[in-house]
Amino acid sequence: MKIIKVPYINYNLGVPRQHWNSNFSNLIIYDDAIIDVVESFIRKPFNLFIWGIPGVGKTHLSVSLYKTMLAKLEVLDEHGVRFVEWQKFYEAIRGGMEDNSVEEVLDSLLSSNVLFLDDVPFAMSDFEAKMFSRFIVDRYNTTKKFVITSNESPSDFMAVFRPHEADRFKHNLVIVQLTGDSKR
Repeated sequence: MKIIKVPYINYNLGVPRQHWNSNFSNLIIYDDAIIDVVESFIRKPFNLFIWGIPGVGKTHLSVSLYKTMLAKLEVLDEHGVRFVEWQKFYEAIRGGMEDNSVEEVLDSLLSSNVLFLDDVPFAMSDFEAKMFSRFIVDRYNTTKKFVITSNESPSDFMAVFRPHEADRFKHNLVIVQLTGDSKR
């Protein structure tokens, strides 16, 4: 008898509770260009920045991509894909500062090949801006990919970065703006 072990994949790990049922079957995208970007990303991930007003489906699209990437993995490991809400990302780093484990926390958060960072705010404290800059530089230096969702445009973030960070942020970045009325 041959036993095949199939790893349990928790598709909702890190995903906000209100998006546990989000996937492509219940996401409506009317723009063919966005569909092309999604299909390209699923074939070969690249850096992706999804932005728009609150409620237009940024997190829904991001979660759908995340779950699709998880399903593509033959074996789930710590270097696959990871979904993290910005607030939890920030709190984990802040906690690492308090107990002198910030390097281990950052290594853990940044180890995945594709990191989905949801709901990144433009208004950041100096510490948050420094951690976000480090995130961008790390992703660039390791050629690991990111998906960022935000209510703010990427050009707003450019003003926060020093020139070399802005250049790394823009490198191989595909920008998707979701428009329309809030679906909430």
